[in-house]
Amino acid sequence: MSASFRRSLLLVVAALAACAVLGACNSPTLPLPPPAPPALDSVMLVNGQVVLEGGDNAVEPRAHVWCVNQVKKSSADAVADLRGAFVISLPAETGNTVECWQQVDHLVSDSVTVVVPSASR
Repeated sequence: MSASFRRSLLLVVAALAACAVLGACNSPTLPLPPPAPPALDSVMLVNGQVVLEGGDNAVEPRAHVWCVNQVKKSSADAVADLRGAFVISLPAETGNTVECWQQVDHLVSDSVTVVVPSASR
């Protein structure tokens, strides 16, 4: 085998390997689902706070969860536990709209929106 043939063969193999590596990096990723609608603990509304509780599997384990009260322009965040549960407390009143979403690494989910119910007594 001549040296020029070996060089050409090496270049072809290197080009094929580069294409395979670049193609693997561009493979699509499944989108992160939005958090499950959290249960609202309306008892805390008496103190001007609403507690948003996401139970097991509400979000991905160890996800960063954000909630924003669209009316009061206040926000709070938490990191979910290993079961995907979280608790977030933020200022709210009956009828306020609260939007929540999760982030895992660089992936950010769509949001889920809840309306704060009236306080139960």
